[in-house]
Amino acid sequence: MKLIYTIAVSFIIILSSILVNANIDKINALVHLEKPEIIYENEVPQINETEITYLMHALGGENLHKPPFTDNYPQIEVSTSQKLFTVYVVDGEIQTYLGKAPDPDLQIRLNRDTLITIITSGDPKASTKEAISKQLVGVSIISDNTELFLKGYLEIYDTLKPQ
Repeated sequence: MKLIYTIAVSFIIILSSILVNANIDKINALVHLEKPEIIYENEVPQINETEITYLMHALGGENLHKPPFTDNYPQIEVSTSQKLFTVYVVDGEIQTYLGKAPDPDLQIRLNRDTLITIITSGDPKASTKEAISKQLVGVSIISDNTELFLKGYLEIYDTLKPQ
């Protein structure tokens, strides 16, 4: 009986240390995430995958996950003034690609100036909320509530919901 107790306690300690280390890695990744430098060509800001990835980190997108026993990763389409981007969250990593999302859970629409304001602000999350309340950012929910819940969208819902 004592052996089973020792094994159980050891298992719990090992599991706890793994989870703590995983969370520390996520926190370190956020702390070291640098704001992208906006590049201008002919006085027009050039928006690319880096800026969209930064926006998704600011919204807490790395906390999204696929439902258990599926390969249905969170997918968000971000539409700026001139481009469409597809964002996937795979094992806590935000992956952004140029192009239309094949099966998005959400669509986020904003213009370049709003995106730049959010990115360059001291608090991107607060800036996003303010932009949504001013109707400068549109959010369309495409997936059903159960799927959104299973993928962890509740974590970022407070940021995206209109005031």
